Amino acid sequence: SKQQVTKLIKQSNIDKSFQVSANSEVVAELNNIRGSDKARSELNAGLQRMNTHLPLVHAALSERGMPKDLSVIPLVESGYQNLDERI
Repeated sequence: SKQQVTKLIKQSNIDKSFQVSANSEVVAELNNIRGSDKARSELNAGLQRMNTHLPLVHAALSERGMPKDLSVIPLVESGYQNLDERI
């Protein structure tokens, strides 16, 4: 529910300059992930790939004075999967 997501956001270590809202789209996507073995598997795989890239991404963000929380954008956009080298 929206209230549960709001509570999770408040409990997280999200940088306060990076605002996260518990809107209906966020709640729906979280429920989709919770209810789908495939979605959970894909998210877990993306999180594993993300861990290998985090030092480089965090360094680049820090150099530019940007919040480290932005490192989740590639997770959302591509699951931290590299583009096909043939493209």
